[in-house]
Amino acid sequence: MATLPDVPQGKELEDYVAALLQCADYFIEKNIIQGGCAEVLELDMVATCYVGGAPKRLLFEVKSGDWGFSDIFKHLGWKTYLGQGKIDSAYFVATGLSADKPVGFFREKCEQLGIFLLTVN
Repeated sequence: MATLPDVPQGKELEDYVAALLQCADYFIEKNIIQGGCAEVLELDMVATCYVGGAPKRLLFEVKSGDWGFSDIFKHLGWKTYLGQGKIDSAYFVATGLSADKPVGFFREKCEQLGIFLLTVN
């Protein structure tokens, strides 16, 4: 018998987050790569809502398992690089919280950076 994990991992977690956002009337763009002679950035997901006036764009980074502050700061860099007016909010969706990754501490630091930490357990 085939079984599914209780919490999706990897690309399945990205698909899970994208499906939730689509159910909430967001248009989803996944795995956006800006390049040229070198890859400048790869965004996991940009969700845009066109309901109720001006479009709202949300930037998402989705991580399962092994992640840390370097990933959060990279996400902050992408948010900053894209600039004001192009991204309304930034979200970091993560699994793999444990005693060495206390959610309160990480959430507080993310809020100081203007990033919302969402946890999937």
